Amino acid sequence: MLRSTVQAFLPSYRTPAGSLHLKELSGEDRGARQRDAVERPASASMWRAAMRRRRYLLERAENGTGKQKSTDWLYESYYCMSQQHPLIVFLLLIVMGACLALLAVFFASGLDIEDHIAFVITVPTALAIFLTIFVLVCMESVFKKLLRVFSLVIWACLVAMGYLFMFFGGIICPWDQVSFFLFIIFVVYTMLPFSMRDAIIASVLTSSSHTIVLSVCLSTTADNMEPLIWQILANVIIFICGNMAGAYHKHLMDLAVKQTYQDTCNCIKSPIKLEFENGNRYVTV
Repeated sequence: MLRSTVQAFLPSYRTPAGSLHLKELSGEDRGARQRDAVERPASASMWRAAMRRRRYLLERAENGTGKQKSTDWLYESYYCMSQQHPLIVFLLLIVMGACLALLAVFFASGLDIEDHIAFVITVPTALAIFLTIFVLVCMESVFKKLLRVFSLVIWACLVAMGYLFMFFGGIICPWDQVSFFLFIIFVVYTMLPFSMRDAIIASVLTSSSHTIVLSVCLSTTADNMEPLIWQILANVIIFICGNMAGAYHKHLMDLAVKQTYQDTCNCIKSPIKLEFENGNRYVTV
């Protein structure tokens, strides 16, 4: 009884409920801090690893390596699908429309098929080839794999049609089919997916073959060589000017496409760099 009375008058010996609650809270706080201390290094290390990977990709995209080509595969894919694919589709539509128009004019004129058997064979054959290429070009995977083959086939068909018009169109003149071969030169530089080197080779072959074949054919029948020489020289000048204009246009287009590609890459890399810098600040804190 005395003991209970003394304890009643001595409150300092009692343990308040609030203090017990504070002790529990402090214990939970220490446990949470310990868990945070254990989990924070793991998350920070994962973040640093991710940032290192991004830094490696950014530096690789900006600086490149010694073995990397001047034009990487990403640029080639971008250039192929954004520029070359629409141009070759448009070119195929043009030449197929021209072939259909030629056939329609031929049959509407009532010409004898036996007298123009080469025309009847060549133009429908070229139309079938162009239509087949048009169907295959619509398949992206096939277009990327056979891009060079498609370009060569289209160029060869156009050259064959030019020689067909030259030799089966009546009397051969010194200026015969110069405009059509000049059209082929501009097509090679502007619409066919050739590189600069391949475009120059194809255009030089086109112009030189026309000049050589026409010179040989006319030299055997010409009575006076001087007018023929001047006309052939005029054709050569026209072809040289066409090649220079086409090469200049292609060079400017390649520069414009490369600049557009670089601007696109910079727009894509800017948010990555910003996130990378923010991640570094987070890790530092």
